[in-house]
Parts: sequence; C-alpha cells; structure tokens
Amino acid sequence: MIECLGNLRIRAFTSSASRSPAGEGRASETVARAGSPSEARGQDDPGSSVKAVIRGRLTHSSWGPGMSAICAEPAIVRMIFRRYLELASVRALKAALDEEGVVSKQRTASDGTPYGGKSFSRGALYLMLQNRIYRGEIVHKGGAYPGEHAAIVDEDLWSSVQLRLQANGVARREGQATAKSNLLTGVLFDARGQAMTPTHAVKKGVRYRYYVSRRLVTGTKSEEGNRQTSGQRIPAANLEGLVIQRLRSFFADPVAVIESLPRHRCDAPSQKRATEATTEIVRALDDRRNDAWNTIFRPMVVRVQARLDRIDVDLSAERFVERLLETNYSDSHPGEGDPMPRRGEDASDSTEAVVRLSLPAQLKRTGKEMKFVVHGDGEERSADPSLARLIVRAHRLARRLAENPGWTLEDVASQQNMGGPYAARLIRLNNLAPDIVAAILDGKQPVDLTANKLMADTRLPLDWRAQRAALGFA
Repeated sequence: MIECLGNLRIRAFTSSASRSPAGEGRASETVARAGSPSEARGQDDPGSSVKAVIRGRLTHSSWGPGMSAICAEPAIVRMIFRRYLELASVRALKAALDEEGVVSKQRTASDGTPYGGKSFSRGALYLMLQNRIYRGEIVHKGGAYPGEHAAIVDEDLWSSVQLRLQANGVARREGQATAKSNLLTGVLFDARGQAMTPTHAVKKGVRYRYYVSRRLVTGTKSEEGNRQTSGQRIPAANLEGLVIQRLRSFFADPVAVIESLPRHRCDAPSQKRATEATTEIVRALDDRRNDAWNTIFRPMVVRVQARLDRIDVDLSAERFVERLLETNYSDSHPGEGDPMPRRGEDASDSTEAVVRLSLPAQLKRTGKEMKFVVHGDGEERSADPSLARLIVRAHRLARRLAENPGWTLEDVASQQNMGGPYAARLIRLNNLAPDIVAAILDGKQPVDLTANKLMADTRLPLDWRAQRAALGFA
C-alpha cells in the first residue's frame, strides 16, 4: 500500500508483507530514505526511534486519525490553509469548500465497499490545519522530526494558521464553558413534550444545575385554564448521567447495535465495521474524554424526553449509520421496503427515522427537588453530604460528652454552636443500626430519605429491624 501526499516518500506496507523476509527487506530499503544519514547508519539518536517504528510496520493507521480522509494534492492543501486565514473560521471554511465542490479522496475498503469522495468534516479540517507532515516533518510519540519529503506549506503560512487556531480555541473555551456543561440543551423535552431549558442556582458558593420546562421560565399558563403554571424541574447531573449510562449500555451491546442497522447492511463486513466503531465509542466514554459528547453523541441525539416513568433517547438513524459504517445513509437505505428499525414504542411525531433507546426510571421527589430513580440498576451513588454530615456531627457530639463527664448536653451543644433542643434530637442518631449508618455513608439509603426527613423525628425505635422499616430500608 502506498500513500501519496505531494512528493512525500514513505511507503506503508501491510502487516503481512512486513512479516515476510522479503517484505522486511523492501521496507528497510524504503525507510532508509525517510530518516537522516545517522539513522541509515543505525546510530542512537532521537530519529532512530522514528525509523524503528516505521520500518516494516507503518500501516494505514500510522497517519493518525482522519489522515486518509485528507490526503490531497499540494495545491489543494495550500488553498485550504490560505482560505482558512481569509475566513478565520473552520465552520466558514467547510461551507466554502462544500460550495466549491472540494471533497476527500475516493477509496475502496477491503470488502469492496467504496467510501470517501465526501465533503470534508470540520474535524478533518482541524486535523489538516494542524498536521505537521505538511511542514516536511514526521511526528512520533509527541515529537516532530525532519523528514526528507519537501514541505507543502511554508513557515509563514503555517505559523499564521497556528496562531489563528490558537486564538479561536481560546475564544471558544471562554465563550462555551457554560454551554458545554449542559449536555442536553436544545434536545430535551418534558413529559408533555414541551422544551426544557438549562438553568442554575448558587447556594453557599456551590452551583446547582437544573433543566426546567420552558413555560416555568416564561410563565405560560397551563392549557386547562388560569391555574398555576405547571412543568418539570430536574437536576441536570442526575438526568445527564442516566442518558449517558443508557447510551453506553446500548453501544456496549453488539447485538442491539446490529439489530438497529438497516436489514441489508447486516452483512459480515458491515457488522465488523460497526463493532469496531462501537468499541471506540465505549472506550471514549470509559476514558472520560472531554470531547466524547460533542463529537460522538451530540450529532446523533436528536431528542431526549423526560417522561414520568422513563427516559426516551432518540438517535438520528441517518447519523447513526454514518457514524458506524462511514457511509452515506442514502446508500444504506435504498427504497421504501427497507426502513430503519425503530426501537421501542411510541415514536415521536417527527417523520425522521430514529433509533429509540428507553430507560425505565421514575421521577420522584427527594427532599425539595424531583429526581429520576432507577430501581435495581446497581448504579454507584455518592453519599448525600447532608445525611453524612448529620451522622458525623452526632458522633462528634457523643464523643465530646464522653470526654467531658462533668459537662451537660447543653454545654457541649454550646461549644458546637448548636441549640440544646437540636442537640437532643441529633444525639439520638447514635442509636441507628450499624448497617443503616454504613448505607448512608455509602450513598445506598432509600432515595426519599433526606436529612430533613431523618431529623423530623429522631425518636426511632431501639430495635434495629423496626428502624429499617421506619426509614424505608426494609
């Protein structure tokens, strides 16, 4: 396999060729021209590691993500760099290239399926504008080394583009810091199908994010008359976590993914390609990549509806197929007789084909707010700070009394800056069953057990079994 980029002289051999003795000889002969004279002599210098990696083992993936999609003629590369400086925006650059009909290189997969020949994505353009191969360099393990191929882009043009990219990146980070934190903006709807909008509240310096029905923000009256405005207010982190959890479980299930493909694209090559793509998606989530949502899921998720008994996540069937198979949806969806399967019932009013993922969850009140609760999902929860604080303060109060036999409860309460009646209620928490205390500290208490509910009446029975029943553990 030979990749060409201007007069770049590096040959990438397939693994089978490089494993054979003849293949290794040809690879060594070719790579000898890709390094410095010291590399050819086998001296120990930084460039020799580059040679060692390239010799006989440089494959198509060695070009880096998206490199195969942006292999272009030198004149086209220089034109793209100059147009970016003129337009100062990758989004505008993509629109201009689409209008002029500039597309990626047409290729054929090992199974004979054609791909490429499409308009450049913004991600590919970002990669092209930062690829040091165009400066006549080879990148290996974070270091850039001089190559023997001629530079396509001169130093002035390269430096100007990098400065512009850096300036735009700072502006995006400063302008979108808040928007990035609200993952479901623009696609979230409440149980009645009304749009929900992000909002937040600050208490004691802590920022709490919520999604609220838009009519609660605008003050629109309910449809039944002039009664109080109705709507939903859901903690953002709770809802976003459940949506991401459902997406991960779906993409981690190869059977579910393959069943969601068009029937005529369930052949072995397509299944293999889809499985590889889903593996990368799950890995991005597990690695907690900051760009995973915006680059992978945001283009696919077209609607999330927070119903009273479940959460529905709708993926665009078109973008779902394009993401997994790297092919046009029209090519994978010919005719009327092969519709994209619609997973789940009650598809939305939209005529767009979707892949629906549902997560059974009940919207319950916990303390002063509503929260989605998934029973038996085994999800790890962090301890409720308010409940944990009560347990800690109760034990501290008891310890102070034990350390000072001559003191009364009122004396210790005064030292701890609390009133006597409150201290009397608080100290009774030391009688809680050990497993109840452990559950509270592990965040495994019943979802409706809040600090206010626990302190409402601490005159609990001394029998541990009765305590569990009273607090909802039984």
